[in-house]
Amino acid sequence: MGPLLLTLLAFLLTGSLHAQRVRVVRISGGTPYQQIQPAIDAADVVQVDPGVYQPFSCNKPLRIEGGPAVVIAETPMREAIRILGIPAGTTCSVSELALRSPFSPCICEPVINVDQCASHH
Repeated sequence: MGPLLLTLLAFLLTGSLHAQRVRVVRISGGTPYQQIQPAIDAADVVQVDPGVYQPFSCNKPLRIEGGPAVVIAETPMREAIRILGIPAGTTCSVSELALRSPFSPCICEPVINVDQCASHH
């Protein structure tokens, strides 16, 4: 076998061994996940359908994908999103999520908290 074929074979084997676990979150039901946190605990990729969701924490490499009309509502007890302890060389990616505080005045300090994540210097 040539080097290109071996490289392709290794890529295909690695890809099949590391298939991503995708979980869909839908506040209205129809999926096992109506909130983001339980989906995070069971997934590598979380796809969030439109709706207003409770705050969540991410403590592992993960991709969280929202879209138009996806809202994370802050509570008086905690920030809307907390990213905690992500190892160096990995990411917890959060995209297309709107943040909203139902409190007046807003108590959104911080709305997103990133803590104890390793960095590459």
